[in-house]
Amino acid sequence: MIRNYRKKPAVVEAAQVSPDSIREIADWIGDDCQPVLDGQNQEALLIQQREVKAFAMMTDWVVKRSDGSVGVFTNRSFPTLFEVIE
Repeated sequence: MIRNYRKKPAVVEAAQVSPDSIREIADWIGDDCQPVLDGQNQEALLIQQREVKAFAMMTDWVVKRSDGSVGVFTNRSFPTLFEVIE
């Protein structure tokens, strides 16, 4: 599920990668994102913007900033940087 989160001081949209969310996230990000298989045959997302490639693995968080740029955060780092907006 895609929800709004606040990164002090910015508000971003974010979704956690899971087997159930992978297609939704790929559609949400658009042409810069595609589902792939990682080296262990697990589903992941390949996100490519400009010259930068990032892989979002299961349990990682994909963040879309207000300028349209996308970032990937581990499940460990995400809660230290963002809080959910109800």
